Formats: sequence, structure tokens, C-alpha cells
Amino acid sequence: MDHLTIRERVAIAKRSPARISITVSYQLHQQLVDRSIDQGRSISNLCAYLLETAMPVEH
Repeated sequence: MDHLTIRERVAIAKRSPARISITVSYQLHQQLVDRSIDQGRSISNLCAYLLETAMPVEH
């Protein structure tokens, strides 16, 4: 990676996933837990999927 220019490194960094933290109600948390168990995925993965399908990335 040492051969990359600053501009190339910035472009790569912008493509990296970003971590966020949110607070949800107890009821919503329980729904997310139940659905994540049903689907065999983590709560984080389920939330990312739900957000991505609700708000598709515009190019």
C-alpha cells in the first residue's frame, strides 16, 4: 500500500464501511433481536440491510 498516492488512499478510505451508533426503543430492539435470530444474522447486519434497502445508495 506504500506505493499509493494520497489521493488514491483517500479514495479507498471513502469506500470503507462506516460505523454508527444509534439508540432505539426497547420494543424495537426486541423486534430486531427476534428477526435477527429468525434470519440467522447479527443485529448489526440486519440493521445495515434494513437501512440499505430503505435508502439505496445513489451513484
